[in-house]
Amino acid sequence: FVDVLVTRTSGDTGIVTVEYQTVSGTAIGGEDYVSDSGRVTFADGDVASKTIQIVLINDSAAEPDKSFTLLLSNAAGGADLGTADTATVTITDSDVLPAGSLQYNPASYSVARNGDSVTLIVERTDGTAGEATVDYLTLSGTAIGGQDFVVTTGTLTFADGSTSSQSITVEVLDDATADGDETFTIQLSNAQVADMGAATLATVTISDTLDSDGGGGSSNGLFSFSWITVGLVLIGLFGRVVRKTR
Repeated sequence: FVDVLVTRTSGDTGIVTVEYQTVSGTAIGGEDYVSDSGRVTFADGDVASKTIQIVLINDSAAEPDKSFTLLLSNAAGGADLGTADTATVTITDSDVLPAGSLQYNPASYSVARNGDSVTLIVERTDGTAGEATVDYLTLSGTAIGGQDFVVTTGTLTFADGSTSSQSITVEVLDDATADGDETFTIQLSNAQVADMGAATLATVTISDTLDSDGGGGSSNGLFSFSWITVGLVLIGLFGRVVRKTR
C-alpha cells in the first residue's frame, strides 16, 4: 500500500471536508492498485495531516515503473483547494526484467576452402532488458589464423528490447592446397548486462570436399581432352587439307 497525506494550512476554523479519487495513468486501477474514492474531514481547529491509504496490487510479472494520480475536489466548509490538489504515485516494480543470455545458434559451421567467408549467428534468449554486448575472437586449431582464415575480433551489441540476432563474418583464405578438412573456433567472452549462454564456442570446418556453394564435388572422375589426342586430330585434318590442294 501507499500512504498519501492531505494537509490543512492557512486556517483551522470550522469543520471542513474535501473529496478524493484515484485516477489511472500507466498504472491501472484494478490491475496495479485498488481504485478508491472518499472524503477527508478536518474538525474545527484540526490541522493534523490526514492519511489516504491506497492498496497496491503485486504480481510476479517484471514490468517498468507505472504511475497513477490522486485527485482532490469539492472542498467544503469554507476551505479552498490548495495548489497541490493532485498527487502522483509511482509504482516501482520490484521484479527485475531479465537481460537474457548470449550464445551461438548453431554452434557448428562448414565452408569450402575457396568459399570466401563464413557467417556465424549469435542470438539473445530469455530476456532483452538493457543494452548488452559480447566480445568475440577467432582461435586457431588445425586451421591456422593468417594462413587458412583471417584472424577476426570484435564486439557485438544487442539493443535494449531487441530480439534480433547478430552475426560474425570470418574470411576464409584459399591456399590452393588440398590439406584435408581443418577447423578453427570463435570464442564469445566478456558479456556485459546479459549472461553467457551454453554455446559460447563455435567450430568452423574448412573443407576441401565442398564447392564454394556448399555442395560436394564429383567422385566419378572428370572428362577432358589430352594434348596428345588434340595433336593427332590436328595432324589428320592438316593432312587431308593438303591432299585436296594437290
